[in-house]
Amino acid sequence: MASISLKNVYKVYDGGVTAVKDFNLEIKDKEFIVFVGPSGCGKSTTLRMIAGLEKITAGDIYIDNMRINDLEPRDRDIAMVFQNYALYPHKTVYQNMAFSLKIKKSKVPVYESSEYDEIVSLLGSKNRELKKLKKQFSKNNDEQINVSIKSLEKEIEELEIKLKNVKANLKQVTFKDLQAIKDTKSTINFYENQIKIIDEYIKKCEQEISQTTDVELIEKLKQNISKCEKRINDFKEAIAFEKKNLEFLENNEVPMYRMQHLTSSEIDKRVREVAKMLEIENLLERKPKALSGGQRQRVAIGRAIVRNAKVFLMDEPLSNLDAKLRNQMRAELILLRKRIDTTFIYVTHDQTEAMTLGDRIVIMKDGVAQQIGTPQQLFNHPANLFVAGFIGSPQMNFIDALITEDTKLKILGKQIELHPKTKEVLQNQGVKNQNIVLGIRPEHLMLSTKDDENALEGVVSVVELMGSSMHVHIETETNKNVVMIVPITNYDSNIYNEIVAGEKVYFTWNRGLEHLFSKETEENLIKFE
Repeated sequence: MASISLKNVYKVYDGGVTAVKDFNLEIKDKEFIVFVGPSGCGKSTTLRMIAGLEKITAGDIYIDNMRINDLEPRDRDIAMVFQNYALYPHKTVYQNMAFSLKIKKSKVPVYESSEYDEIVSLLGSKNRELKKLKKQFSKNNDEQINVSIKSLEKEIEELEIKLKNVKANLKQVTFKDLQAIKDTKSTINFYENQIKIIDEYIKKCEQEISQTTDVELIEKLKQNISKCEKRINDFKEAIAFEKKNLEFLENNEVPMYRMQHLTSSEIDKRVREVAKMLEIENLLERKPKALSGGQRQRVAIGRAIVRNAKVFLMDEPLSNLDAKLRNQMRAELILLRKRIDTTFIYVTHDQTEAMTLGDRIVIMKDGVAQQIGTPQQLFNHPANLFVAGFIGSPQMNFIDALITEDTKLKILGKQIELHPKTKEVLQNQGVKNQNIVLGIRPEHLMLSTKDDENALEGVVSVVELMGSSMHVHIETETNKNVVMIVPITNYDSNIYNEIVAGEKVYFTWNRGLEHLFSKETEENLIKFE
């Protein structure tokens, strides 16, 4: 399969609109990565740049350490599933799934033997003849044709055995890959030029620092220099890798390959195997108009799977389905991933899909990756206010508060002791008294009493009965809508029957599960390793 690397990738459209900004991501082989974010955040644009459907403005994209910036989409060995299925309406399910295989050429070794090529050529003509006979037999059901089919199948089997024996004793042709040498040198020159440009910028920043006394400006320029130095180190590592590759290419010959179409029998085998996997064998002769939305989606996924591509790209493939079918297809995607075990990049705006499908999730906003991590990392340790508010349903509650000099929390007129671990982290990181935003997830809030010195007070505005729980909306002095999830099964009926709109309520939260965000930078002040 394939690993993927995106380094300092930008996409700027005409008019100066920046869709993706300085995007960096390393995707491991067989990893399932999900891009998630609101509309216009750049997630689909990033996917399309990987696919080659959008040209990148700056930066580099690698698949298996090969730079693919200038490769055509057909040469990238990827398979893509679109939001609108993109099936050919005039073709059957079988024809839709087989179409890409008929036009696709696969890379096959070139051997130092004319006998091998003769057998391959003969096999091709025999398979074409077999296909014609099978078509005639399906129309006429002539026993004589059936005898010819069996005879031809035996010939093909003997030829395949002969080919296998010949192939075992063959030596593959090798050659000096001058084009690869040229491309590698070009890549090295590109990185070296980037380092020169960044070096000039660092010198400019250092000059500005020496000429100013503005503390904030100096700090900002130092941060810019630090980022530039890191980027230079990344480029130097890339140059070292490319030079090693160049040395190998200049001193060694590489195996030679040629492109060849798949045989009809191989295409048929692949299509039927995938159709069986997706449980659509009985739909192969239908056309898209005779399929439901879920069936069309399976066909679109099947069409991608038959290609045996290195990378699967999926652009909101479930968004056109209704809620029930979407849940079903999401479960099927999880099972499918286990079966084919390849590298997936999946784009969605649905956080539930992201949390259930992804090994890691990339949360994007305004073309910038806000945080990259596992579902658990994003849920338990959001990097900033945007990530905290985006992940979780209902979303996290945000209440204005203040951290005091003695690292206590002043909130809604009360001064509350923080959890010892939270307090220790804040003190170790040098967090001083400042205005903050307290973040608490609805499931971490709980009912309390007036006697509890840490209890906060509010008035119930709305109560949503959700079956096993209630979503209680509370108005406080500063916040109009704090949401608390009350599990009905854990409370006496007399208590939850008293939670009605307009009534006063007291609540607190599980200590240690709170999040503290800087009012100024919106970054999470609690950073656990």
